[in-house]
Amino acid sequence: MRKIRSQLVMICFLSSIGLLSNCFYYSNESQFYNEDNFLRSNTKLNSLNSSSWCRTLAVNTVGERIVTDSSNNVYIVGRFYLHSDDPFFNIKFDNYGQQLWNTTWKVTGDCKQTSGLAVDSKQNIYNLVNFYSLEDTSLILKINSSGKSVWNKTFAGYFNSIYLDKHDNIYLSGYSWDWKRDERHIILKKFSSDGISQWNHSFIMEDIIYLSGSPCTMMVDHLNQTYVAGMIMTSGFQNGIEYSNAFGSYNAAPIIYTCVYNSSGHLLSIDWWNMQYNYISTTMTFDTSCNLYLMGTDKEITQNIIFKYDSLWDLNLTIDNWQNNAIVGMSDVWESISIDQSKNIYCGGTNSYFSGREIYLVKFNSSGQVKFDGAWNNLSEAYFIDFYVDSNTNIYITGLSGIGPYNCRAIILKNPVLGEFSNPPQPLNIGLILTTTSIIFVCGMVGIYFYIQYKRRSL
Repeated sequence: MRKIRSQLVMICFLSSIGLLSNCFYYSNESQFYNEDNFLRSNTKLNSLNSSSWCRTLAVNTVGERIVTDSSNNVYIVGRFYLHSDDPFFNIKFDNYGQQLWNTTWKVTGDCKQTSGLAVDSKQNIYNLVNFYSLEDTSLILKINSSGKSVWNKTFAGYFNSIYLDKHDNIYLSGYSWDWKRDERHIILKKFSSDGISQWNHSFIMEDIIYLSGSPCTMMVDHLNQTYVAGMIMTSGFQNGIEYSNAFGSYNAAPIIYTCVYNSSGHLLSIDWWNMQYNYISTTMTFDTSCNLYLMGTDKEITQNIIFKYDSLWDLNLTIDNWQNNAIVGMSDVWESISIDQSKNIYCGGTNSYFSGREIYLVKFNSSGQVKFDGAWNNLSEAYFIDFYVDSNTNIYITGLSGIGPYNCRAIILKNPVLGEFSNPPQPLNIGLILTTTSIIFVCGMVGIYFYIQYKRRSL
């Protein structure tokens, strides 16, 4: 009888220790979640189009930009993580997701990112790549419809926007730093499709405002005027709440500026305004009517917001009615925005939940009403990076699956089938955890006491 009682006491003691360790384990996992920010969706959503597919690429790859051509071929540019010089790659798929060709390219220096991808009317592809050699350097590489190199040009500065007009002329926007004069130059370049420079103009941002700015997006209208929008980073919010740095591509209380150039590339006008109590992403876009769309969050980083400015730079629309907020952590904000021909607005991002991450999409109509939202969670770890909506409202997404640079794989999705969002675990109940921990601790100590008394009597 004593032996049985001893075994029961030991089982009780070991069980209490096990429960104690599990309690601390789940509290560590749960403390990053806030109940007010949970993703909730009761409606399962399917893609609008019948053709849906997913492709996963080789290990140690990440997809960074994706576009389509008029024949519905799909082009992706991305990078490898295996090498110190981070080579980048191009892959072309047909409309059914069958690979047509792939090529790999290297630059002399540290490849930072492939910041632009465009396809012209003859299915030639243009890559805009940023890398670091002795200073910030950018490369534009043209390859033909078979994946063969046609020409390339390298120039100093950081260029992150590319646009092709109806004649396949190439426009690049970016900035360079004059180290001798300690000045930042905002630059706009134009090339013909043969790579011949048409013009190259710049202005000094510090002549207009004392902070430094970076172009983020551009477009060319029917009069061959070029519109460029960018961001001037500030240190914090004007209400005195200072944030040490920005997260991801979002910046605290930035100044947004817009430039308009004539058909010869000369600056016609520049406007700017302060976003005050918001974080704003460097990922912004124009529609065909030169309306500017910005993604943002409020100062508490709890709500995704879209701002739409018309061509006169007046605030035309603010969208903050999406309650399925994906902001559980700083990595969960919207990461890209796209506008279709009907001026519907699409936003995408990555939703973090307890056991993984999933890609999600939201569609608003031109008035800001939610048309659909949902998540794609066929992988335990899926990260959203970029997407593209074509003229037939097909949605193409690229990103990666897996964790860390040495286990990730680039993914390409067409019209993903969307379902409900995965929810994080219930929020941490500090009172319940403390009570449970106290009870377990007392039970453990009582178990130890009886076990010691039993051993003494047995001697």
